[in-house]
Amino acid sequence: MIAFDTETTGTDFVHGCRPFFVSVCAPGTKEEVRGFEWDVDPMTRAVNVSSRNTRTLTRLLFNKWKVGHNIKFDVRALNTIGVDPVGSVEGSPLVSDDLKGWSKVQDTLTASHVLASSESHKLKDLALQFLDITDDDQAALRDATNEARRIGRKEGWRIAAPEDPHFPAVKRAPKEGFWVLDTWLPKAVCKAFPKDYTPDHPWQTVLKTYAILDAERTLGLWYVFKEALKDEGLWGQYQTRRKLLGRTFAMEGHGMTVATKRLNAMQGEYANEEQRSKELCFRFGGSGVDGTTLRSPKQLQGLLYGTFGFKPVKTTKTGIATDAKTLAIVQDQKKSTSVPFQFIKHLLRSRKFGKMLEYLDGYEAYGKAVERDWLCIHPSFNTTGTKTTRFSSHNPNAQNISKQEAFNLRNAFGPMPGRVWYALDYENIEKRIPAFLCGEEELIELFESGGSYHLLVASIVRPAMFKRLGPDAFKKTDEYRWIKNGNFAEQYSGGEVIVDKAFGVPGGYKMVKGRFKKINELSRKTYAFADKNGFVDTLGGYRLQCPRMSNGHVEWTKPFNYFIQGSAGDAMVLALIAVADYLFKLGPEFRIIMTIHDELVLDFPDRKDNKPKVRKVKALMEASGDVLGMPTPVDCDEIKTTWGSGKALTL
Repeated sequence: MIAFDTETTGTDFVHGCRPFFVSVCAPGTKEEVRGFEWDVDPMTRAVNVSSRNTRTLTRLLFNKWKVGHNIKFDVRALNTIGVDPVGSVEGSPLVSDDLKGWSKVQDTLTASHVLASSESHKLKDLALQFLDITDDDQAALRDATNEARRIGRKEGWRIAAPEDPHFPAVKRAPKEGFWVLDTWLPKAVCKAFPKDYTPDHPWQTVLKTYAILDAERTLGLWYVFKEALKDEGLWGQYQTRRKLLGRTFAMEGHGMTVATKRLNAMQGEYANEEQRSKELCFRFGGSGVDGTTLRSPKQLQGLLYGTFGFKPVKTTKTGIATDAKTLAIVQDQKKSTSVPFQFIKHLLRSRKFGKMLEYLDGYEAYGKAVERDWLCIHPSFNTTGTKTTRFSSHNPNAQNISKQEAFNLRNAFGPMPGRVWYALDYENIEKRIPAFLCGEEELIELFESGGSYHLLVASIVRPAMFKRLGPDAFKKTDEYRWIKNGNFAEQYSGGEVIVDKAFGVPGGYKMVKGRFKKINELSRKTYAFADKNGFVDTLGGYRLQCPRMSNGHVEWTKPFNYFIQGSAGDAMVLALIAVADYLFKLGPEFRIIMTIHDELVLDFPDRKDNKPKVRKVKALMEASGDVLGMPTPVDCDEIKTTWGSGKALTL
């Protein structure tokens, strides 16, 4: 087994970040530990990679069993300098496990999540816990790099800063600080000032020590985790999750296309709406209220809980809460026609448009021009990024591409000319799971007949209005949108107050809970099991930890939510693997480009004979749902122009 790790000038490989140090730990070889280091031009951040070194790395890594910590990142980094350790070609790897390539890759990040889903998966934390290796090397590198940044700044070097051309979407320092993007600087300072930094100066080797130790950490953790996975009966779960590495790597490489004209039009519209809402806040807030007031929690607290007389419902370490969820509850203390109510209404609206505008700007910054009027973004998908089996994503975050009616960011995305997208989505899978599992007859009948869960809840929460209007007319009302918001809030662990607020009906939460008593009992039993054992097992057999609070008990809403989310995630994981392998056989023109919640998005050539292929994908997704022991039907939309306006496709 060979462990390797890369140190890079940043994480945005699309815009020019590159690896400048590769560490390899290969026990049993002539040189068990090796480091390959290249100079970084301090004025351009360009890396002067040795072609001789890249050939050596390819020979060392190709067709060997190898392990990394978040190995997808390291493979992508090596690809940018022409090293292909897994047999991938321009982002399209060999994905079938009966082929060479990703089938010989292990990942300690994946193993860590399988073993302990809710604990830290950071390499240094794990190495300290399991190998007793401290992070002194990281502290030394941090201190050296920060000092080198001060020197580099005086010399006019291109040290990491917001909106650098190599990472244009970075608006603020990473959580650890900008030093993590400049760890090449100590060696660069040594080279620029050889009289002051002699060959025995610690800065000459501070990065090498850190980098090589990371490869050693990774290999040591792999041997620990491998035995633990087998001892705890989790080896099979790990093997399934490991298959995601190559499939999601390919998905990231394909990317999603964005129409720049639509994107720019939405940016203008959202900026105007944000400004309009702010101006209404100034109007309702009275004299002295300006942009600073809206941005300052302290000034906002004084206005809301002083001048306007709202009663606090939540406090934080910095004072009375002014976050969106809290203000949405607080505003109902006043009549909807009152000035205080209207102020909060437009404050929340301005924040929402501002946040959506920030997302749109991020898509533009992360995008790379592929043709005239088209960009392509390449989000990274982290299969261990949540405490369930769900994925997270970043650079940019593709999991929060909103499809809300007033904020439908999907309208910026769509297929390029000559292409067509298909979006396949499990129908109500997170509602089906508890209904079928506990035998909630009313819901089972609803799902089997193709009925609407939102309309059923509407008939429970707003019975008089629903009866008077009927389902078709009710769907056109604001109240229907509120019902949907309440259902989503409840689905994602919203408490009674939040759900009632979303419904717009006091007591709505209890009305729904009282109707489905069997699901309530299933939730209670799930909690009791988790409170006793500290975890829940999904229907697919994935163990999810439920952290305990200070009182020794697990949080009430977490176990059931983890169980449902995790089980739905089980189906999606198997679906992604099966569909990726099927499309691989069809050829590189047929791609998965996105997974978001319970939806897979495909990018195909726009051909008349696509329908049988899409029908096969639908069948594979529905078969993957068999792990849940219940029917999991899949809907399909065909997308010719924008992702936000797909048309239902009958298969």
